[in-house]
Amino acid sequence: DAPATAAPAVAAQVALARVSLDAGRYDEARQIFEKALAAYPANAPALNRLGFANRKLGRLRVARGAYESAILTDPSFADAERNLAILLDLYLADPAGAVPHYERYQTLTGGADAQVAGWLTELRTRLGQAPRKVESQP
Repeated sequence: DAPATAAPAVAAQVALARVSLDAGRYDEARQIFEKALAAYPANAPALNRLGFANRKLGRLRVARGAYESAILTDPSFADAERNLAILLDLYLADPAGAVPHYERYQTLTGGADAQVAGWLTELRTRLGQAPRKVESQP
């Protein structure tokens, strides 16, 4: 944990960075998250959001590192698993690499995300891990 004197300052920086992120000011958010994480690197939500900002900036390898750091920091943090899976599948053309992260996300969330369940089915089909459904003609 962060020293007690650093915690309020770090929390304020993370809150400010989230405002920038929500406003679409991705580079500004990235810089603020990096400053906050320099003071307190064990912040999985901030690492996850740093990954998102970097993805929006096209800094895909850096985004991947941030998501992976978030997962290492807090292995039960589901959002980072989902975001890493999306990055791998859609941005880094690694659908096979995405599957275990989607699966882990589903495990952590109790399988409650129907959208991700659909993505997993589609990915497994695309990868030849599930049978294709045959559509009938009317």
